[in-house]
Amino acid sequence: MRLSPKGIQNIKRGLKRSWESGSHRARQQTRKPDADDLMRRSLYDRRGKIVMSGSLSTELGQKPFQIRWSVFGRTDQLDFIVDGIIEKTCRPSAMMGFILSICGGH
Repeated sequence: MRLSPKGIQNIKRGLKRSWESGSHRARQQTRKPDADDLMRRSLYDRRGKIVMSGSLSTELGQKPFQIRWSVFGRTDQLDFIVDGIIEKTCRPSAMMGFILSICGGH
């Protein structure tokens, strides 16, 4: 779709206006963070942090594992990592069921 010269001018005028002082952009940059902003930042800051680590007994010997807050998933998910490979990503309440299934528990 091609824009007319008038359409291009309207777009340019709108962009100039949006970056002027007193615009929404300027107000947004001077705004102090509220509780929602701080919560969102803290959730992103915990990505990749170790919750638990240990070792699994297998036929081949011991394999190290870690449970971390998900790096690639949502901020409220955990990753189960064995030998550096993500085996499962799920919510914390489902992670316990997954661990019990690996250990042969009920």
